[in-house]
Formats: sequence, structure tokens, C-alpha cells
Amino acid sequence: MSSTIARIFTAALSVITVVLLDAGVAHASTGLTVSLTVDDQTSQVTTTAATVAGLLSQQNVTVDSHDDITPTPTSALADGESVTVNHTQPVAVQRATATTTEYVTADTFDAAVVELGLYPRTYAARAGSFSAHRDHAFLTVAFRTPTGMPAVGKDPLLPNSVLQVKHVRLDYAVNRHRIVSATRRTRTPLIPAGHTVVVRRGRVGVRSVMRVTRLVDGHVLRRHLISSHVVRSASARVVQVGTGPNWYGLARCESGGNPNAVNAAGYYGLFQFSASTWHSVGGRGIPTNWGRREQTYRAWLLYKRRGAAPWPVCGRYL
Repeated sequence: MSSTIARIFTAALSVITVVLLDAGVAHASTGLTVSLTVDDQTSQVTTTAATVAGLLSQQNVTVDSHDDITPTPTSALADGESVTVNHTQPVAVQRATATTTEYVTADTFDAAVVELGLYPRTYAARAGSFSAHRDHAFLTVAFRTPTGMPAVGKDPLLPNSVLQVKHVRLDYAVNRHRIVSATRRTRTPLIPAGHTVVVRRGRVGVRSVMRVTRLVDGHVLRRHLISSHVVRSASARVVQVGTGPNWYGLARCESGGNPNAVNAAGYYGLFQFSASTWHSVGGRGIPTNWGRREQTYRAWLLYKRRGAAPWPVCGRYL
């Protein structure tokens, strides 16, 4: 009786073991379900792999050290995991100092520029009492295919394409320049020959000039005049050049050079006119009512008419 019970127990245990083993095999064959995205293409896959690297191997996804893989290849997989792979490609970045190889996931030249951060811009300003400067610095990027042909930003980015990066600075300078006033000379017989009199001193003008200098990689490419305008106009200096007789000597002799001199005998001013002689050359009132220029002008009219005769004593100075 006991042996029969033992055989029955053994047979039942064998059946339970087979069932448990079959259940284990069924679970192993089912594996893990993960979301796999390769270059923006997503699919749901079932895998028995324990790590991300194992998953990629099972799915025949080839990667290298430059590719962007999330999670990392050594990470353990879990059911429901999301695995992302973005393949990169090399591009040559040419600068003035060196050419480097960068790896990007971008598929166009424009996207590569953004990914590499090649468009920083800076701005600075400073001002002084006579000049103001505005500097604008930025980068320019030219695109070329692997064969060296020019490309535009929306063209597909092929492996080993070239980005030519240049540093550009625009240096704006506003400066003020002096406008030297001209000198205008006039001849007059009211001043003795060999003498000059500044009638108007004139004024120096100011011109504002804006120029921009374009520098590429530190080298001056060109300079350009932007604007030029007069801030303050210049006025001419006026000088009278004497061509007349020696009025100074005559006046010193006649009146001591005093335009208000009055002689008790009835003679007036610088050249001691009598009232009748003054009136004969167009003068009004008496000479002392007028300044030096008017008195000299009337003396010149009298001199043209009669020479030095009206001044019998001091006329020798003329």
C-alpha cells in the first residue's frame, strides 16, 4: 500500500514540475516590450535582451561612440522602456585658426548651424566728447557640400559637409572734423599801403563724419563712408589790404590820431577838416559826429581831388 502511494505522489510531482518549467519557458519567450525610436522612427519591439546595447544588437541597429543614445548602452532594460537613437554625422567646421570635425544629428545645414550654436551676437557702445563708436560683432557661415560645391541652408547635410565660419566686426566711428574758414581779402584806399585790417575774424566750422570698417577674422576688408554733414558752418575771415596813402601819419600829425579833436580855429576830427571843406566832399554835420572810417573816406575823396594840398604842413606824411 505504501509503495503505491509513493508512486502516485512521484507522478504528481513530475507533472507539477513540467507545468512550472513550461510556464518559465513561456515567460522567457515572451520577453520585454520596449519603445525603440531610431532617427525619429518609432516602433514597439519585444526583446529578451537585458541591456540597451543588447536590444540594439538584436534589432540590427548599428551605432558608434558619436551617436546620441538614451538611455546609455550599458543601462538595464525594463518592460515599457523607451530607447532613443539619433545617428550623428561628421561635418568640418573651418575657422581662421583651425578646422575641426564636429558630429551633429541635423539633416540640413541650417539645423547644423543651430545645433552647433554658430550664431552668437554681441553689441557694445561707447561715447566720448568728440566721437562715438558702435561695434557690432557676429559670425557668418558659408555652406559647402563634401565635393566643395556651394550650398544653401535648406540643402540636405551630407557626411563631411563643410561649414566655413568667419568672425565679422563692423566698427562704426563718428568723428568731428574742423572746417577751416577761408580768408577773403579786399583792397581799399582807406588803409595805407602795406597795412591790413581784419574786418571779420571768421569762424571755424565742424563736420560730423560717420564711417564703418568691416573686419573679417581680424583683417580689414573695407572701409565705407556712411554719412557726412555740417554741424556748424564756417564763416570766412575778411581782411582789408591797404592801397591808399599814409593816413596814419597824416592823422598823427594833424590831430594826434584823435577822431574827436577840435581846433579852436574851426577844424575838426582826424584830418582837421573845416566845416566847409567837409561839406564839399559830401560830409554832413561836422567830422566829429562820425567815426574814423567815414572821416578817412571823406579825406580820400579830398585827396583824389586835390592831392596833399589841403594839408600844407602835414601833407608830407602822405
